[in-house]
Amino acid sequence: MAFSSIRTCLFAVAFLGGALVHGQTAQALDRLSDDLCGCIAHVDAKAPDAKLDASVRRCLEDAVVYHPATVNALIRREKGDGTNAFHLGRSLGTLLDRDCPAFQVVKARLQQIQTTGSLKKGRT
Repeated sequence: MAFSSIRTCLFAVAFLGGALVHGQTAQALDRLSDDLCGCIAHVDAKAPDAKLDASVRRCLEDAVVYHPATVNALIRREKGDGTNAFHLGRSLGTLLDRDCPAFQVVKARLQQIQTTGSLKKGRT
């Protein structure tokens, strides 16, 4: 009887602990999204290509620097082939597409940039 109670208690702790971790992860993802979208909202989509590219890079770099655990979690949950940078770019792009209206204008402009060294070319 006591063993059953302990097992039930351990199951409850594991379940609730998992929910807490998931909740913390969701909150961390929201903070990352808010910070990244806030930065993207300040990017001048009418700036010259090099300045636009640099501004978006700064936003992405800041996201990685200020939210390393969340970024690592995003990379770990991605499946399939590709580099960590590819998976992170896809995750952040999806996040911005879903949650950041300001990104649509910047995204359209980035898609127009065809110069070597742009974000689209994946060079740093």
